[in-house]
Amino acid sequence: MSNPKPIVLVDTMIIFEAHRTGCWASLTGSYDIRTVEKVLEEALRGRKNREGYIEVNAEDFGTKVIVETVTELQLLQAFIENEQLAYLDDGEKHLLTHLLSFDRSTSEFQVSTADKAAIHAACRLGLTDHLVALEELVRTGTLQIALKSQYTRSFLSAEKTKFLLNA
Repeated sequence: MSNPKPIVLVDTMIIFEAHRTGCWASLTGSYDIRTVEKVLEEALRGRKNREGYIEVNAEDFGTKVIVETVTELQLLQAFIENEQLAYLDDGEKHLLTHLLSFDRSTSEFQVSTADKAAIHAACRLGLTDHLVALEELVRTGTLQIALKSQYTRSFLSAEKTKFLLNA
């Protein structure tokens, strides 16, 4: 029996960057990629005629990613635990709310985001050790284009440090 793939929860920015750089197939092949409905909604909408638009194939996405539902009750409970969630974009807000339902003592999971506010909110929620940069998830050889700086280990490390110094 093979080992299960590590669980990695991703936000919209990670999905777009993985598609832009050509490493999405490698990512979904190596990890049990999960997200929430709001992130999927954000990833699939947009102005297709806009310069720099990144297309995400809905059918392909649906077969390779587990998409979870976040209820209004879960959102309310999450806001009670951390009112700063209200300041996040909807996708990150829903993703972090979903993460609060994970049993952190027994669940092995990582979360990947490049959004500064989401990184700081995740740290406030005790998820600092679960944060991972896209750069750490992909093999450099799978990239068709270099990652933007906010998807690197050094960026994530700097944001964690800023949070810890201001906490």
